[in-house]
Amino acid sequence: RTNMQDQQGRRCLHVFGALCCIVAVIVSESALRVAAALPRAQTPTGPSFDSAPRSGSAGDRVDRHAGTIPHLEPRFFDQAVDHFNSADARTFKQKYYVYDAFQRPRGAAILFYCGAETASMPSYLATNLSVAFYAQRLGALVVAAEHRYFGESLPFGNASYSRDNIQYLAIEQTLADYAAIIVHVRATSPGLQPDGKAVAFGGSYG
Repeated sequence: RTNMQDQQGRRCLHVFGALCCIVAVIVSESALRVAAALPRAQTPTGPSFDSAPRSGSAGDRVDRHAGTIPHLEPRFFDQAVDHFNSADARTFKQKYYVYDAFQRPRGAAILFYCGAETASMPSYLATNLSVAFYAQRLGALVVAAEHRYFGESLPFGNASYSRDNIQYLAIEQTLADYAAIIVHVRATSPGLQPDGKAVAFGGSYG
């Protein structure tokens, strides 16, 4: 009975997450159309959508009309299972993506997408042109992290949703996950400062 309830709960979460993501994309595209109508700020150090070479490793150009972003390879970070128990040394592999085509050479900010109640979706970055739009304007590095307990970021594999293991699915743990990934990206990405700016955004619960 417990397994059946767990499966039903997971299915409901996935359906709810999918609906919320659809709403988030619609809202984001509407906001982009409004922003595009505003006078465009001059950003001498940032490349444009239609021209200028890419300084990042992604290499491909963003298509302004199709709203596409190149395929991104997932990265994995050794994340703490419990951020609030120093005696617990367990870790799991948390998936995240980095898009650096518009990153300024020095002092770039991070636009951090907080994964919500679904597997991380590179398609969100591919179809939501506003992400690339603001990355270009700000000369920012885009980072998207998958929420713990979803997709491939399962702390205990297939046993992650058991009665004993589900306790680590908490907002406090998730926020600590994202903070740890930002610190890691700052430390391992050229041109970023340890105390550089980071702007977190998301849709639905994220």
